[in-house]
Amino acid sequence: ENPPTVPAGEPAITCYVGIAGLRRDAATLLLPEGRPTPARAGAFRYDALTPFDRITDGLSQTLLFSETALEPGPWLRGGTATVRGFDDTISAPPLLGTGGQFGGFFPTGANMAFCDGSVRFFTLQTSHGVLHNLATIAGGEQEPWPGD
Repeated sequence: ENPPTVPAGEPAITCYVGIAGLRRDAATLLLPEGRPTPARAGAFRYDALTPFDRITDGLSQTLLFSETALEPGPWLRGGTATVRGFDDTISAPPLLGTGGQFGGFFPTGANMAFCDGSVRFFTLQTSHGVLHNLATIAGGEQEPWPGD
């Protein structure tokens, strides 16, 4: 699948979205000072910053953004066009690949960036557990990387 074409004069479409954590409403989670970080919170949220000190899972262990071909929208729109959580409901599309929540430009997986600036390609065989763990900033997960 190719990135969407945009008619002249229309807003540019983004094929990359910030990772909000787990569940559809993850981008609405708040990080109140002096309170524990919700275990399902990700690096991005609507209308709020994520200080580096709240990313206790580590910058190299936390997803920042991913490519997606699913419902792309303009950068300026906000909402799920630019930030979304991993949807784990039964009716949700698969996590990766063509028709998946993330990816869709490569039939075997998706490129994802981490908070430390590194980028990795995740295949369709990557477990949901690993992806869910990497989507959170303070989940405290211990599941090993594939191949470890």
